[in-house]
Amino acid sequence: MIDFNNISKRWALCSGNGCPRAAECLRHLAYSQAPADVSQWLCVVHTATADTPCSYYQKAEKKRMAVGMSRIFSGICSRHLRHRLRVKISEYLGSKGTYHRYKQGQKMLNPEQQQWIQDLIHGAGVEEEVVFDAYVDTYDFQG
Repeated sequence: MIDFNNISKRWALCSGNGCPRAAECLRHLAYSQAPADVSQWLCVVHTATADTPCSYYQKAEKKRMAVGMSRIFSGICSRHLRHRLRVKISEYLGSKGTYHRYKQGQKMLNPEQQQWIQDLIHGAGVEEEVVFDAYVDTYDFQG
């Protein structure tokens, strides 16, 4: 079952029952599991056919998402380096406020975001493994 609390109102659903890939599309799966109290949501206008694939298609597969990142700087003694890395991660994620929502576990980091953060920290000379607070296997509604 899909938890609609994890889906942004800006992430489009798809009602395209006639789409040849509807059975494996996360947008269609989410649409088909929408709770009864959902009266409005952004939707994709279905135009895909067997000859013209949908550009909004997203495969319905679970990913290992990270929840919370309060410990990612625990192996870094330098206050200056922690600050510099925090600024770069905030810019990458979109803003300081968004950074804090990820840090507190209100938003989940997909595998690509996790890798980017790990590469940044390791690129700064930190050898310790970057460990996030927790991990869950769930759908990625950011793509």
